[in-house]
This record gives sequence, C-alpha cells and structure tokens, in this order.
Amino acid sequence: MEQSSGRIAATPRGATWIFRGDRRAPQVCEGWGLGSQRDSYGDGLCQEGHEGPLCNVCKRDWYFSSTKLRCEKCRGSSPAIFAAVVVAAVVLLVVAAFAIFRPNAVATAAKAAVAVVRQGTLSNVHEALAGDAADPAKDREGASRDAADADGTPAEDGTPAEDEEQADGTSSKHLFTKLKIVISCYQIVGGMMTLFPTIRWPISYERFAQIFGLASLDLSSITQTKCLLPWFDYIWAMEFSTVWPIAVLVLMSLTYNVVKRVRPGSAFANRDKWMYSAFLLIFLVFPTNSTYVFRYFNCIKFDAADEDPSKLKVLMADMSINCRSDRYQNTTAFVWVMVAIYPIGVPLFSFLVLFWHRRRIDPKVDAAAEHREMIRGTGSLLRIASIKQMERDIEQRSDDRGLAWFTFLFEEYEPSCWWFAVAELVNRLYLTGLISFFGVPREPTTTTQTSLGLLGAILYYIVLSSFDPFVDRSDDILAKVAAAQVILTFYFATMLQAQENSKDDDSGDPRGVWSNKIFAVACVMVGASTLVLAVVMVFISIREVRNAANKAANKAARLRERSSQEDRDEGG
Repeated sequence: MEQSSGRIAATPRGATWIFRGDRRAPQVCEGWGLGSQRDSYGDGLCQEGHEGPLCNVCKRDWYFSSTKLRCEKCRGSSPAIFAAVVVAAVVLLVVAAFAIFRPNAVATAAKAAVAVVRQGTLSNVHEALAGDAADPAKDREGASRDAADADGTPAEDGTPAEDEEQADGTSSKHLFTKLKIVISCYQIVGGMMTLFPTIRWPISYERFAQIFGLASLDLSSITQTKCLLPWFDYIWAMEFSTVWPIAVLVLMSLTYNVVKRVRPGSAFANRDKWMYSAFLLIFLVFPTNSTYVFRYFNCIKFDAADEDPSKLKVLMADMSINCRSDRYQNTTAFVWVMVAIYPIGVPLFSFLVLFWHRRRIDPKVDAAAEHREMIRGTGSLLRIASIKQMERDIEQRSDDRGLAWFTFLFEEYEPSCWWFAVAELVNRLYLTGLISFFGVPREPTTTTQTSLGLLGAILYYIVLSSFDPFVDRSDDILAKVAAAQVILTFYFATMLQAQENSKDDDSGDPRGVWSNKIFAVACVMVGASTLVLAVVMVFISIREVRNAANKAANKAARLRERSSQEDRDEGG
C-alpha cells in the first residue's frame, strides 16, 4: 500500500476488498464507480477514473459529476464553471444582505414579479414601481429612521408613504420566514445524500437532489473543485468550509465600524441589521459545517489480501484519506475546536441569549378591561382574546430596541415559543450530523441510522404540531409540510437500506415496490413539495398585500377628494 501525507495514493492491484465483519469471505463491492462486472472483487475492475475500496474515489484530473453520478475527465471549461458558480454565490449573498438593509426594495421587486405573472405587461411593472419612484427621498428617510432605531432614539409618527414602506418591510419578513423554512428542509434532505452514501436512490431523484446543496452553500458538487485543486480533499474542504464564515464575520464587524464612522446616518450603519446578517450567515452554514466535523470521526475498516488490517482504516467521506496517518491525527485538534464552535457553540449561545431575554420576548402585557372580559368568555371569544393578547405582546417586543440585535432568532415565532429557534437548530443538527455516530466502523450506512433519523423527524413533527409556533398560520402549514417531507424521505431511506440488507429479493422487495418508476416519481414529487408550496404561498401573499395596498390607496384618494371638495365648498 503506497501512502503519502496521510492519503492512500494508489490502490493495490488485484487486492480483494471486503467489509470487516463476522463473515470472512469476500463480499460484493458496492459503489458508483464499479465496472460492468458488479459481482467481481477488488478495485482493479473499477471504471476508468475511479479507484478506492468502493470505487468511489475519483483519480487525479477527474471530478465527480453531480448529473452523471460518476467521475468525469476534467476539461478546459472547469475554471470557467468554478468562477461562474462562485460569482453567482457571492451575488446571492449580496442580494440577501441588500434585502436586509433595504427590505422595501425586495417587496417592490416582488410586487413587480407578481404584476408580470398576472398581466404579462411592462406597464404593470411600471405601476408597481411607481410608488417608490415618486419619492426620491424615501430611502434617505428610511436610512435616518434605521440609524435612529439603532441608537435607541424614538421614531416619530410615520407619513402614509412611511406606513406603506413599513407594510413592504412586513411583507419582506414573511418572505424571509418562508425562505428559512424551505432552506432548513432542504439542508436536512440534502445532507442525507452525503450522510448515507451507499443508499441506492432512484437515479432521477439523485440528480434532482444535487441542487439541495445550495441550501447549505455547499457548491462542491457543481464547481469541479478537484480539477483546479487536485489536492483539495475532504480535510481541506472541511477546514475551508469552517473557517471562511468566521473570516466573513470578522470582516463584517470591521466594515460596520468603518461605515459607522464614515457615514453614521446610512442604513449600513445600523448595528442591528449587521447582526441580522451575521445570524443569517450562521443559519446557512450551521448544518453543513456541523456535518463536516462529525463525519471527520466516521472512519471505516477494511480487510485486504496481503495487507495489515490494522493499517487499512479510511475516512468514509473520502476514502483517499487514511485515518491512522499523521496528517489525520494532527488535524483532530482543529476539528475539536470547530465542534466547540458549530454544533455546540451555536445552539448553546442561541439558547442562552433567548433564555436571558425570555421575559422581554414574551412580555405578557396586561390586558385592557374589555380584553379581560373577553377572556372570561368561551369559544370564539376566548380565541379572539388570545389573538389580541399575542398581538399586544408582539407589539411590545417589537418596540423593545434591546432585542433588535438578535431578532433573527425569534421574529417569526409567537412570544410564548421564544425557545423554538433552538429546537429547530437541534433538529437540523441531529438529522444532518449526530446520527452519523450511530453507525459502525465496518458499515458505511446502517438501518439504525436511518430509523433513528425517522424517529427524530417524527418527534419534531409532533412538537411542531403541538405548539404551532409561527405567528403566521401559513408558516405553520409550510413548516408541517416541510417536516412531513423530511419524514417521508427518512422513511424511504430506511426501506431502501432494509432492502439492501436483506439476503435475497424475496425477503427484501419481492414486488419491486422500492425500485420501480412510480417510486422514483414519488421521490421527486416529495422532494419538490415544500419548495412548490412555498412559491405558491409567496405569490398569494404578495397578491393579497398588493390588493390591500390598492384598496388603501383608493380610500386615501377618496378622502383627499372629499377634503378638497369641502375646502371648495367653504371657499364658495
């Protein structure tokens, strides 16, 4: 076995690879890089460009294609693809940051999109944008208001234009909430593809699921990084993925302090919005980086003919890395630091902040006399009283400027569910990383892992249904659909793994239920369900906001006309 720098640089010719287990006879190799003789032993019969114990390591100058699900030869277009993907990711992050600092711009763009979809004419787009274009000073006024809020200065009563801007900001918050639900769902579902690499999903679903990595800012499947950086293995990827968010947070802190001194009245001098951006970044990278550090400890043992079994222990995530090499051992200290920062530090910090401010997040404002009278009633009156009480609590916590810097953690939840952000973090942590510890060194994927994931997904759905934590009922519905999608995906994974573990077809899947085209279509439909529902809900919400704004504008026009008529009558 040739080894260098902790990597298994070449595979032994003619070696027989088997899982370490009770049966000492050669076992069938399973991997996406096997040659046509899938029942043969050893990686000497791997397809061109593949190597490793399971033929799932790409050789030098080869990369893994997310569309063809195999190693492909690197081509001259790889640098252009890498640059295009990185630029697109940066643009998306900049747009997200702009939406945080200028939320009314997002609502305006959304209204324009609805106008195009509904009418298909540019005149409607002009109409949707006219309100914002009519007042050039609107952004400057909003920036001054943001700066005043950041300093704790009470804001003055708003004009009708400012009220419209506030409504647009509320619409943007609803959009962000639905986006967070969708991202959380696809971070979990997308993480299953790497967490359970040996599960044989339908090819159509595997290709569809490759886009899920975008939810976690994981662009490795489409950037062809290995073509540009052949040495960029799992350890390098883990180190880069865990360090760059920390570097960005430091850069954001420095930028805020510079902007605060240079342009103190700008919207970009608002500390609370910088903190919101920081929490958004942590929200996006949290499951991916937690999975990275957890999978670092997931090594698998093999027996090889004429090889010392004590030396053949490789990283399941990248079988070119020897878990007993000096490089692997030296990286362990760094990984434990990242464990303290991501899977432990993020949920713990969030819980401590929320717990410390829980009485301000859930102020339980004393009800007025008529409100207390309603509470004594029953049925619909009691429900109305409860809603009014919640609205008063939300209004008071929104006016509390001391909570603005971490509003990302609780803004979409009811005051009594101040803790739910931590529950959601723990759910993603468990389903994307912690269940990897329930595997065994001799098997890449076990039924225990998938079934425990299914159990965790069901428990989260029960908690979600019991509390209905979101302020907006449509968000509760979307979150339940997302949770149901996760449950079904883990159920499918459990059944596929059980079929793989069965000794023969009769005991596993005698009628081909889990291998036919209907099942493949069902997987794709389940995988798209949350995204499709979210898009429909967003368009419906924007349409309702637009209709309400039109009614308000018409009412204001009638009032102005009536006032003008009264002035003319008095003048006559």
